[in-house]
Amino acid sequence: PAANPTITLPGAAGRAGTAPAGNPKLLLAAILLAVLAVVLVNLYVAATKQSIDESEFPVFRLLVSKSPGQRLEARDVEAVAMPEKFEDSFVGAVGANDQGQPLRLGDVFTRPAEPLDFLMERHFDEFAEDESRLLIKKGWRGKALRVDPQSLPDPLRPEMYVDIEAPFRGPGGQVQVWPVMERVRVVAVGQRSIVDEQRTGVTGGGVTKITLEVRPDEASQLEALETIVAGNFRVHLRRADDLERPKIPDEGVNPDLLQMVTY
Repeated sequence: PAANPTITLPGAAGRAGTAPAGNPKLLLAAILLAVLAVVLVNLYVAATKQSIDESEFPVFRLLVSKSPGQRLEARDVEAVAMPEKFEDSFVGAVGANDQGQPLRLGDVFTRPAEPLDFLMERHFDEFAEDESRLLIKKGWRGKALRVDPQSLPDPLRPEMYVDIEAPFRGPGGQVQVWPVMERVRVVAVGQRSIVDEQRTGVTGGGVTKITLEVRPDEASQLEALETIVAGNFRVHLRRADDLERPKIPDEGVNPDLLQMVTY
């Protein structure tokens, strides 16, 4: 049989097996569109990242436990970025300096802190919100003395001023009452301070101990006298505006008593 005739369409010659020639203008436009798309995507990513960064704030989480008296070191904490919507929950949190480190770096802890605790300003405060912590002036000490309850004047309350005396044995073994200190401020009577009384309106009863505000060296001297006292200390109440010291002209512990002890 005769072979099927081949039909050739007009214009098909020269196209079979040959890719059509591209339009240079269209190719350039496609390249420009691709570049523009990449640029726009990068700009979007950068804008999104900046938006996220601006809506966060840094806080610091402890990696170790810290005790009062220890200093904060950079290795003790890790920075944590918190969403801005939680900022109200971190009032009082320690912020960051320009180097991204906590502003309290090198400061001394005044409260204990545990691992995973967020670093707060209260860890470093001086107990400004706790009045009972402010009873003793800076540079002074609170010294507790065991007292003869029969010698306590009525009333004896915190913030009053007293003279302190106590019995001591002389060289011959005889007991003699000596003046110990004059015009000393009372900060607590028994277990109750002036803050406790202000809060509850209740005064202490059955008192056998009072706390006095004294200088550090005086606290040590009273500790030494407690080792040789022949009984409990005795208390004489005086007016706060009475500045006289008739028995011990110089302030502090009776120097004659200090010759009896080594401290």
